[in-house]
Amino acid sequence: MLRLLPNDTAALNELGLALAMAGRKPEAAERYEAALRIQPDFAKAHRNLGRLLATEDRVPEAILHFERALAIDPSEPEVHSELGMALVMSGHASEAIGRFEQSLRLNSNQPQVQLELAIALENAGRPAEAAAHYEIARRMGLALPPPGN
Repeated sequence: MLRLLPNDTAALNELGLALAMAGRKPEAAERYEAALRIQPDFAKAHRNLGRLLATEDRVPEAILHFERALAIDPSEPEVHSELGMALVMSGHASEAIGRFEQSLRLNSNQPQVQLELAIALENAGRPAEAAAHYEIARRMGLALPPPGN
């Protein structure tokens, strides 16, 4: 397919996903980057490259791609939470809180994001607020140990 349509950014992105799932991360990154050279405002390719970079401990670069994806399309709750996770990983829990909150505003039915928000709040020194979000995640069905354990 790519031989026939070498400038097909959707195909490059999908091939990147398949390569990443197969553990061929450098090749996946090349496909995402190729798609972005052709279409710099391709939010999905920025998101997928951000995900891949985060798994490779290249968190500052991942953050840039998540931010770019959100600048193009701010309506994706998953990208907000992925940016939040990357910010927590880089030691910026306070900044991550807003990303998790925005993700939940866009889709409130995300127990995992409630948990991630609780962790960010705890890391930011806000234990009472964190406890409330742990409880919400628990009520939403996330298996968590009881409070105080």
